Amino acid sequence: APLASCTVEMLSLFKHHEVVVIDEIQMIADAHRGGAWTAAVLGARTDELHLCGEEAAVPLVQKMLAETGDEIIINRYERLTPLTVAKNGLHGNWSLIERGDCIVTFSRNGIFRLKAQVEAQTGLRCAVVYGRLPPETRSDQASLFNVKDSGYDVLIATDAIGMGLNLKIKRVVFSELIKHDGTKLAALSLSQVKQIGGRAGRFGEHAEGTNGVVTCFHDKDIPVLREGFALDAPSLLKATLPLSLADFSRMAQLLPQNLRVSDLFTLLHLGARLGEAYSLPALEGSLRGMEVIDAIGHGMTLREKLQFCNCPVAWRKEAEVEIMTSFIRRYMAGEIVDIEECFNERELLSILKSTSAERISGVGTRTDAQQKDLLGKMETCHRVLLAYIWLAYRNPVSFTQMTEAIALKEETESNIDYILSSIQDPILAEQPAPKTAAQLREEGQSLPLEYELRLQKAPNFRELAATA
Repeated sequence: APLASCTVEMLSLFKHHEVVVIDEIQMIADAHRGGAWTAAVLGARTDELHLCGEEAAVPLVQKMLAETGDEIIINRYERLTPLTVAKNGLHGNWSLIERGDCIVTFSRNGIFRLKAQVEAQTGLRCAVVYGRLPPETRSDQASLFNVKDSGYDVLIATDAIGMGLNLKIKRVVFSELIKHDGTKLAALSLSQVKQIGGRAGRFGEHAEGTNGVVTCFHDKDIPVLREGFALDAPSLLKATLPLSLADFSRMAQLLPQNLRVSDLFTLLHLGARLGEAYSLPALEGSLRGMEVIDAIGHGMTLREKLQFCNCPVAWRKEAEVEIMTSFIRRYMAGEIVDIEECFNERELLSILKSTSAERISGVGTRTDAQQKDLLGKMETCHRVLLAYIWLAYRNPVSFTQMTEAIALKEETESNIDYILSSIQDPILAEQPAPKTAAQLREEGQSLPLEYELRLQKAPNFRELAATA
């Protein structure tokens, strides 16, 4: 039978499927992305819908499906390998890190700071995974950590490891139990602690009899960690309800013409009457993009404004906003949106091409600090290219360079892999360079499924998005 795999946002609600499987169902309560899970649960055209995830989501899903009249069958499964909290932490000593460990921290800068410390103190090479890396690069880094004798012994990651990656982690080490939530430092939720810590010792990823272990860098955090794993996560209270063009249009009909889309969104929050199982998307996560569109999108229809607002771009990042502004202005002028022209306005294309030349020649003279700065620029390139591709599927008349954007996206991913491999402790830099995931595959090494899928990404990418 034909199979398709996609992010929940890309699931077509118009095409019939015999079976749909939705993972990480607890994300239905997420204030930013949860609307996609809610739309899939309530709107997927399927004979059979399987939901996988945390126990905390069960009462909420039961409440939702009681209203729709759907039958629900609950199957509960026990973890097949034991998971234990260590008696002690690492006593504040990174030299106690071992092969197979995953260190969890919560910022990009923290990842590279810990990478330098751990490599200097242990001589072990570290792979890295964090949210702003392309999914393909995260899969590559996971593969390097998973494959024996790849040269990478330790993984340093953010909570991005909590979902979507199969990892052979023996021990999870929390560097701290607090993270910045966008406005302030806050303690990790019980769900976050259990989701991340539970990555240790997953069944089938290690030799039989291998237990998963969870510990902390600071001994003082061990009692908190132990208490957390002894508790059940509280039930989710509300599913995030996605807002549609129809919702905005109905509100607009009641108000003066040409009201800003950000004002419509705020008024929907103030005036919406929702069932007790639902809440609306977070204001703070969406308003920034709407305000940008309102400022430059005079004359655009409500449909056009909402389409750009929904584009997967970080509206808080100045560089991304500037390029999106170039996209929108060309679109409003009725021009073909030329990806290279928009990139050249910030000199990103020349930076991308010079990095590619350096990667191919193998000759580079940048310091680690310069490499990290370059990495940030490549991450920006990748996100904006994804945005262009997303827009091209929805408006191919104006965004005509789908093929060119996909090629640049793949080139950017190769550059990011190259930069990550070059940021390492000076002592390790003198040793033979570890192999990339691509080289391991050429030698016949067995790599995880998510890396194998990457090799077919171009045709599958087009086919998948075309059904959305």
